[in-house]
Amino acid sequence: MMKFFSEIINRENFIIEYGSHIMDSVIIVLEGRFSFSVHGKNYIAEKNDICVFPKDTLFERIVQDRIKCIYIQFDSFPMPLPSGLLKTIDPIRTENTIKHLVQTVTDKNEKLAEHFMMDILLLHNTPPVSVVPDDIVVSACIAYFSKHCNEHITLDVLAKKFFISKQGLILKFKKHTGKTPMEYLSFIRIDSAKLLLRDTSLSIGEIAARCGFENIYYFSNCFKNATGMSPSRYKSQIAFGIKQY
Repeated sequence: MMKFFSEIINRENFIIEYGSHIMDSVIIVLEGRFSFSVHGKNYIAEKNDICVFPKDTLFERIVQDRIKCIYIQFDSFPMPLPSGLLKTIDPIRTENTIKHLVQTVTDKNEKLAEHFMMDILLLHNTPPVSVVPDDIVVSACIAYFSKHCNEHITLDVLAKKFFISKQGLILKFKKHTGKTPMEYLSFIRIDSAKLLLRDTSLSIGEIAARCGFENIYYFSNCFKNATGMSPSRYKSQIAFGIKQY
């Protein structure tokens, strides 16, 4: 199981200004700013910026204006992450999720904090359509998923729609996204379900239908496999474990 640790810190100066971490680390800036360099590249980190420091990687960093930040450590990142600043594909959602993360870290709810952190990393790690312009089929499929994820979609449907064999489509998706077409679709559906569970009063059944799951039982199983908790537990932890800003 992945080891995960998080805390909120206030600093006029970093304890380690030059050196490296023994664990993979992420710093999310809440207030202030700092400069840092890693692998010969220089960065300025400000509010809501996500800064990645892989373990055993030398860095140099200096606080410019007193910072308040979330400091997170993993024994190993849950997905490949480049060092430096991560760019989000959805800044508004990232900002909202950071607010939820702050409260869970403050409340020392490490399990829920880990889930919010995963949401943030996925927003930066999941390739948008524009990342794969060299393959028009993959781009078109991803765009189709985003618009029709609530509909019944199968590999057969996709192969016929985009005039490609099922095996050819799988190989293209694995090459450009690291996932099969149906795995990518499932990720989009689960991600949409998280938003609806978090931000609406829809029932679990209504959310399952809106996100394209055949029934509530299949939705619950998929959601638990992806997040480690049931949809109802996810919704209740957000409702009762997070204060409003």
